[in-house]
Amino acid sequence: MLQEEIKKDEYYIRFSGVAEIPEPLSSDQDYNVKIERMGFEDWKIKNLQDGKKRITYLLKPLSHAEIISQGKAIKTSDPIKLSVKLRGRLWILANEQGIDEQEFYDRTMQKIILYADEVIEFLENKN
Repeated sequence: MLQEEIKKDEYYIRFSGVAEIPEPLSSDQDYNVKIERMGFEDWKIKNLQDGKKRITYLLKPLSHAEIISQGKAIKTSDPIKLSVKLRGRLWILANEQGIDEQEFYDRTMQKIILYADEVIEFLENKN
């Protein structure tokens, strides 16, 4: 009897996000894209028919990207406002803790406003 093959889960990464570019890209070129920081946004688990799972992680850029082709670099800018990014990050934290997103957002924003001086001082001392 042959030993049954060990079933291993499959892991994938999906990228999301949007960035503004100052000029059009050419469809007949390949591009290298450099992004310094990506953040974990979500994951999905799909049960496959053979007993394995396919786990797909969704990553979103947290910094500007640089698009390089034929020695020329194009820097992107982020069209998403920082307040929207903060709300999204707080939503993720609330979900990770299993609490209501809106309540968590309201409570956190009230604390940030109340302790703004201390928050700024704390952040200025971070790397």
